[in-house]
Amino acid sequence: MNVGFFRLFVCFFMISLIPAGCGGGPSVIRTPANQFVNIELADSSLQNDLIISAVNGRINNGMLEMNVSVFNKNKADLPLKYRIKWYDDFGNQVSEGMFNWTPIIAKSSQTFTIQKRAIDKKAVSSVVVFLRQ
Repeated sequence: MNVGFFRLFVCFFMISLIPAGCGGGPSVIRTPANQFVNIELADSSLQNDLIISAVNGRINNGMLEMNVSVFNKNKADLPLKYRIKWYDDFGNQVSEGMFNWTPIIAKSSQTFTIQKRAIDKKAVSSVVVFLRQ
């Protein structure tokens, strides 16, 4: 078995065990997207409002780049916030200070895209977390 693939599998398994939010908070729905990017909807009601239309991740010049396109199927604008968590080969978070929430307005019946590049070469995977504002 390829060691890199095994490490990536273990990383995603470990990520799936990490609870989100504060104790007793909203349930977390994880949608595995591709080998570099996973999506969390930290508010289960977002399943009714959002469609993850495209997820891409790649290593470019040694740095992980990711891009997620999300469609708001609501007839109203939806105030959201998101953050990106970056992980190394062993499932440890890297760039600890980069987990701030970023507000975003998902316009009614439109697609928005989040594009980010890791600032640490150790990052081999990421999780994008969405939550209502």
